[in-house]
This record gives sequence, C-alpha cells and structure tokens, in this order.
Amino acid sequence: FLPKIFLALLILLSGWIIGMIVERIFATILRSLLSSKLAQKTKIQQFIQHSPFLHDPEKVSGKFLKIIVFLFFVRIAANTVGWTQLQDFLTGVFALIPSAILSLLIIFFAVRYARTVERLTKTILKKEEEEVRNVVALITKNTMIAIGIVAALFQLDIAPMLMIVLFSSFLLLFSLAGGIALGMSGHTFLAGIID
Repeated sequence: FLPKIFLALLILLSGWIIGMIVERIFATILRSLLSSKLAQKTKIQQFIQHSPFLHDPEKVSGKFLKIIVFLFFVRIAANTVGWTQLQDFLTGVFALIPSAILSLLIIFFAVRYARTVERLTKTILKKEEEEVRNVVALITKNTMIAIGIVAALFQLDIAPMLMIVLFSSFLLLFSLAGGIALGMSGHTFLAGIID
C-alpha cells in the first residue's frame, strides 16, 4: 500500500508542476493574442476592460486551466491508490466542466447585454421624466440578468422543472403588470376622449 501512496504523491506533484507550466504558457499565448493588432482592431481588449468579471483574463484563464490539469492528475492518483469514490466524483466534475463554462458565458453575456439594454431603454424613453426612465431601465436590466441566471441554471441542469415554473411565473407576472399598466393608461385616455 505504501508504494501506491508514494506513487500517488509523485503523480500529484507532477500534476501540480505540469499545471503551473500550462498556466504560464496559456497566459503568455493569451496575452500576446490580446495585444495583437487583430485584437486592437476588433476592440476585444476594450470589451474585456469594461467587463465586470475579466479584469485580468490571462490570470483567470491560466489558473482555471491549472486547476483542471491538477484535477486530472488527482483522478489518476485516486485510480492508482484505488479510491474509486473519489475517482467517480472527479469524473462527474469533469463531465460538468463544459456546462459550467457555458453557464458562466451565459451569465457574462447577460450582464454585458443588460447594460446595453439599460442604456437603450434610457435612450428610447428620453422624453419621459428622469425618474421614470431610470426605473424602467433598471427593470429591463435586471430582467435580462434574471433571464441569464435562469438560462445558466437550466444549462447546469439544476432543478430544470423549478426553472421552467419560475420563468413561466415571471413571464405571467410581467404580462399582468403590462396589462394593468395598459388598462390604467387606457382608462385615462378614454376619459380624456369622452370629456
């Protein structure tokens, strides 16, 4: 049993070293890609600087890759020692990684486009009072973020039926609020015509 543990520790150490090498290589490649002329023409750098999550994308991406590489070596070490439960758990984690990345991208773009929708709403409602404009813009922004979070949770397969019920309830609530608002303003409009 001791030789297996020694071999597992050796595998973990080599996994950590390889993870650090992968982190540095990936960070260097990403840094050169982001500073290239193509990135400057497409304004990727500007997009990343204004994003709420990716202030240092090279570091974040490199550390994420290092953790994935290390977990892969932890799985090999668990297999060497014969810890099947840990190996099964890590297999499940690896199966979740693509969905987790996609969910993070969904939330990232939902937050990014929520700000755009907020600015667009303020522009469309520029003739309204500033207070009304700000409230409607805040509602549309938070609606976009809520839709993004629900989509991300649905992607992760976290209580899909609950997400469908929540989303349907949200749409029903939004429709009722719109109907009530139209009904109230329609009543005032008709009263003005009759008078």
